[in-house]
Amino acid sequence: MSLTTAQVNFIQTTFAALAPQADELFIRFYERMFSNHPELRSMFPDDMDEQRKHLAASVALVVKNAGRLDNIVPALQEMGVRHAGYGVKPEQYGVVADNMLGTLSEFAGEAWTDEVEMSWAAALNAVALVMIAGAQGVRKAA
Repeated sequence: MSLTTAQVNFIQTTFAALAPQADELFIRFYERMFSNHPELRSMFPDDMDEQRKHLAASVALVVKNAGRLDNIVPALQEMGVRHAGYGVKPEQYGVVADNMLGTLSEFAGEAWTDEVEMSWAAALNAVALVMIAGAQGVRKAA
């Protein structure tokens, strides 16, 4: 599971540019996702403050380790296990990725190029695959 040097650069540069707006970005992400998929709202707490903090920390972890995603496989698998416990289905990872890409695009504006989008999509896909594998490992053991 690896990204190219160019992809890592695009991801880290974009995230660094958007970091000052991180709170607003993650608020908007959930607004967008719940608007597009209201059926998912019940999977989340009423007060989203802690949830947004967890998501921000997870995204920051992925960005920081974008050049060496293999280092965070155990953490991602563990997150997958937790998400399975919340009732997350494998197909819902695509919903999250699509809404994250849309939100990042909205905030990045003209800096959001095809290369940036493909880089983020590759990273989100890699993360989703590992989380799903972690979740399925638990389901198979259950």
